[in-house]
Amino acid sequence: TSVTIHEVRENKTKQRQDGLQHLRKQLRWKESSEDQELRQSVCLDFVYDNVMFAVKKGFPWQAVTQVGRIAEELLTESKGVALSQVISLIQNKLSQCGPRLLPYHHQAFFEFLMDTYVRHYCLYQSVLCAERTVESTVTELVVYVPPCPEPLSKGTDSQVWEYQQRQATLKEAEGQRRADIQSLKDSVGQKRENRLEKLLKDLQIQYSHTLDREVIERIVQDVVRAQVDLVLESLLKEVAMTAEILELKLQQKTLARPVCRPPLNFSLPSANTPTASSAKVSTVHPPKDKKKK
Repeated sequence: TSVTIHEVRENKTKQRQDGLQHLRKQLRWKESSEDQELRQSVCLDFVYDNVMFAVKKGFPWQAVTQVGRIAEELLTESKGVALSQVISLIQNKLSQCGPRLLPYHHQAFFEFLMDTYVRHYCLYQSVLCAERTVESTVTELVVYVPPCPEPLSKGTDSQVWEYQQRQATLKEAEGQRRADIQSLKDSVGQKRENRLEKLLKDLQIQYSHTLDREVIERIVQDVVRAQVDLVLESLLKEVAMTAEILELKLQQKTLARPVCRPPLNFSLPSANTPTASSAKVSTVHPPKDKKKK
C-alpha cells in the first residue's frame, strides 16, 4: 500500500518514533509474531529513511510517494536475488519515476540506495529471508495475595502501637535478664560441685594415710576460700543484672503514655444536645412555715 502526498507531509513534521508509527498505519501493517515483527520493523525503518531522504533533498511530493513505494517493492522483490540482479532491479525502479525527477535527484537517490541497501545487502537478506530460532523461557511464579485488611474500627492508633511495641521490647529484655540470672545460679552450683569432687579426688591421691589437724584445717580453709570466691563472683554478676532489671522496670513505668484519641465511630454532640454546662437546673425551695397565730 503506497502513501499519499498528504500523509507524507504529515510525517515530515513528526519525530522519528511518531513518524514510524504513523507510517505503519498508512501502510496498514498489522502487528504479528516476534519474528515477523522484527522483519517488519527493519522494513519500516528502510521505507521511512528513504521517504525522509527524498523530503530533505527536495524531491517533488509526487516523487516522494513513489520513493516510498519503490523502497517497499525493493525489499519484497529482492528476497533471495543475487547482488548483481539487485542493482539492475534498482535501476529499473528508478527509471519508472525518471520523468518526475531531476537528474540530480535521480543520481542522489541511486547513490543513497547503494550506500544503504546494497552495502548492507547480506544483512538485509539475513533478516528478511533466514528463519530465526526463537527461544523462550517460561517460569511459573506463585503470587501470594496479601490478606484482607481488618476494618479501621478494629485497628490500633499508631502512637498506641508504638507504645505497646516499646513496652514489649522492655519486657522481653527484662525476661532475658531474669533467665541470665537463673542460668548463672545453675552454673555456679555446678562449678561448686565440680570443684569439690576434684578436691576430694586430689586428697585421696595425695593423702592416703591419716591426716593431722593442721593439714585438715588448711584443706578446709582452701575449700572455703575457693567457694567464697566463686560465690562472690556470682553475686557481683547477679547484682549487676538485677540493677539492669530495675532499670528496665523503671523505663516501663516512666514510658510516656500516648494521648488517647476518640474512636473512628465517635461523633461529636450536636448543638441541640444539652450538656452539663447548658442544662437548666431548677431549684426547688422548701415551703416556708406559716406563723402560728
